[in-house]
Amino acid sequence: MTTEKTPSVPHHVEETVATIAALHAAHYREARALQKAVSRATSGVAQPATLILITVAIAGWVTLNLILPEFGRAALDPFPFPLLAAVVSTVSLYLAEMILITQRHDDELATRREQITLERHRHVATRERERTIRGTDFHAAATTSRHVLIAAARSELVAWRS
Repeated sequence: MTTEKTPSVPHHVEETVATIAALHAAHYREARALQKAVSRATSGVAQPATLILITVAIAGWVTLNLILPEFGRAALDPFPFPLLAAVVSTVSLYLAEMILITQRHDDELATRREQITLERHRHVATRERERTIRGTDFHAAATTSRHVLIAAARSELVAWRS
């Protein structure tokens, strides 16, 4: 049995992930009941099975209205199917509005998430810049100290030879 170590993630990445997770939880918690219902309905409609169901329903409606006159009955919605057109248009309008409402809600969350990510990146960049400056200052001081020591050693060597 081998034990694999998971690579460690930088602390700022862990903080960002935790903050974004908390943001998502708060965003969902703060959503109104109607918003939650619209989001659930939109998620339910956005399934392949829904497309199949709509196709079968329209085909069944058209078939029913074309076959009924064959059996001596009046069609519920004769060709060119104005009732079907009205129902499809109304449902389309509602679906479009549901999608827009859900998208707006998701855009608000995305905007807040991007703001947090930018703030975290700025914070990390600032820390890295400060670390680089401190490292550069240390390197410059060490180099200057070496030069001073070399100069002092040379002057002592010259004094000793004299």
